[in-house]
Amino acid sequence: MAGQQKGKLIILVLLLTSFGILTVGFMFSASDSKMAVNQPVNFPVLPPDTTMATLKGISLGRTLFKDPGLSADRKVSCSSCHQNENAYSDPGITFSRGNGTVHAARNTPALMNLQWKKSYFADGRAGHLSQTVVNAIQSPVEMASSISIVLARLNQSASYKKQFKKVFGTEDITEERLKRVFTEYLNTLVTSNSRYDTYSRKENLSYSDDEHRGMLIFKEKCTPCHNGELFTDESLRNAGTGTAADQGLGTLTGKPDDMGKFKVPSLRNIALTSPYMHDGRFATLQQVLDHYTGLKNEKGLDSTLYSNGTAGIALSSTEKKQLIAFMNTLTDPIFLKQGNY
Repeated sequence: MAGQQKGKLIILVLLLTSFGILTVGFMFSASDSKMAVNQPVNFPVLPPDTTMATLKGISLGRTLFKDPGLSADRKVSCSSCHQNENAYSDPGITFSRGNGTVHAARNTPALMNLQWKKSYFADGRAGHLSQTVVNAIQSPVEMASSISIVLARLNQSASYKKQFKKVFGTEDITEERLKRVFTEYLNTLVTSNSRYDTYSRKENLSYSDDEHRGMLIFKEKCTPCHNGELFTDESLRNAGTGTAADQGLGTLTGKPDDMGKFKVPSLRNIALTSPYMHDGRFATLQQVLDHYTGLKNEKGLDSTLYSNGTAGIALSSTEKKQLIAFMNTLTDPIFLKQGNY
């Protein structure tokens, strides 16, 4: 009798489990309801204009993100340079290869926590995420195509017309719809599950002595620019990296006070996104820190990079080691896998 009851219990569990799996599968395949926005508890509040997305819209945006057919030579996709397993960066590559044999003019930025950004690109020239999509498609050093050509290709695809109909109700593929599904997918790229996050939320306080000391040094000497849970204040600053060929915001505006100013990047997942700076000049975090300790007085250098009238951030070799140990805790393993679903 006991054996029979045990057998019935096992069968019941299996049936319930199967039903649960089928139910979840149905929800994710058939639901077109709005998704709740991802608001990590330790992050700043999302902007008031944040909109919810649908599972179908996100899925379509992801498909387009990985489609090389959007480029002129049909060989380069967004994911060619923004690889999810490397925090949506192009690791080890100074200037990513675009359409044909051309290369980008700046180092590929990692994509993450985009809904909190105030501007986009190293010179901050874009105020909305959808503008980055248009730029990627039309830039001669990226996909080298045009919106009209891409729309024509997509509207000739029975598969894409079917997918757009599922999202929008009709088969028409327009620029606004294209930008919307791209944006819906890009807004899912939220990284908030690093060891630092579990430490910050007091879920796991297992920092080593070097990591903890590195965090204290970071808060003391790096937060004027890389502050808050996003590890950037979203400003544009002169960190002594401007060149004759590229003066960042200054190249865009032509104003003397803007020369050498570039967007302060987030340091999340920083251990995976080398090389560093807008032009990929540094291969390691050690080289980055050496740059900041070795700064020289120069016109326009950001005021936060001076101490008692002297340029540079004072760091000993031990402090640099501890800072790097801390920055390694900013890697989010869950984020690196989310593109593989």
